[in-house]
Amino acid sequence: MIIADLSQIAGRTYPARRRTQNLVGGLSPIRAANFAMGNVTLEPNGGQVPWHNQEQEEVYFIVEGEGEMCLGSERVAVKGGQAVYIPSGVFHQLTNTGSTPMRMIYVYGPAGDVAHWRQELEGTLPKAGIDVPALPPGAQPQCTLKPGEEASHAKGAKSGKVWDEESLAKAALDCAFAVHTELGPGLLESVYESVLAARLTGMGIACARQKPVSITVQGQTIPDAFRADLVLENKVILELKSVEEVQKVHGKQLLTYLKLSGLKLGVLINFNVASLKNGIQRTVNGL
Repeated sequence: MIIADLSQIAGRTYPARRRTQNLVGGLSPIRAANFAMGNVTLEPNGGQVPWHNQEQEEVYFIVEGEGEMCLGSERVAVKGGQAVYIPSGVFHQLTNTGSTPMRMIYVYGPAGDVAHWRQELEGTLPKAGIDVPALPPGAQPQCTLKPGEEASHAKGAKSGKVWDEESLAKAALDCAFAVHTELGPGLLESVYESVLAARLTGMGIACARQKPVSITVQGQTIPDAFRADLVLENKVILELKSVEEVQKVHGKQLLTYLKLSGLKLGVLINFNVASLKNGIQRTVNGL
C-alpha cells in the first residue's frame, strides 16, 4: 500500500503566493497514469493560481476560504464546499480575495506536468491580454512576478506606506508611460487596464478593477451605480480610454464619479495616442 501524508510533503511555493503539495504525481510517492491531484494553499488577499490553460481537463474543489474564479469569459465568486469544472484548453485563474488562507484540491487528467508551473518559476508566464486572451472584465490582475520579485512585492504591501492622492497619481502615470512605451497605441482598453493594474499591484498599491460603486439618493440606495476602471487605495480613480479623441463628456463623467464616490482625484488616460502626455487629464474634487 502506498500512502502520501500531506504533513510530510513540503511542497513548493510559487511567486503568485501559493503553496502546492502534490498528493498524486510530482514528488508524491503516489503515481497514477490517468490523473494528478494536489493540495493548494493560497495566501490571504491575493494568493493566486495565475491565468493559464492546459490540455488536461481539471476540477478545483474549494475546501475553505473564498475567492474569485475566472474561466474563459466568466468571472464568479467561489467559496468552501464548491467545485469548479475546467474543460481542456480553457484559460482559468483562481485568486484568494479573502483575509484568511484559501485551500483547494485540484484533480486533473491525464497525469503529467503542467506548463504554467515551470513558466512561473522561470518568469516566462504568458501575460493576459498580450500573449494570451484577456481576463474577464473586472477580474483580479494576473500575477506575473518572477522568482525573487515576490519578496519586494510583499515588502511593499507590508511596509505600511501611506499613499496620498498625488503619490498615487504619480505612480499610476509612471506605470502608464511604461505600459504605453511597451505596448503602443491601438489595443483594447481592457488590455491596458489589465497590464496597468498588474504593475501597480506589483508596487504594493491596492488596485481594484471595475470597482462597483453604490450611491444613496433621497434615502434610496442604488447598488452598482457605476463601475470605475481602476481605484487605487480607495483614493484615486483611473479612467482608461483607447479612443481617437477624448470627448468633454468623459471628463465630466469622471468628475461625477468623484463627487458620487467622495474621492478627490481622478486621472483620465487615453492610450490611443502617439505620445501619452497628450492623452492625460486630471480631474479634482475639492483636493
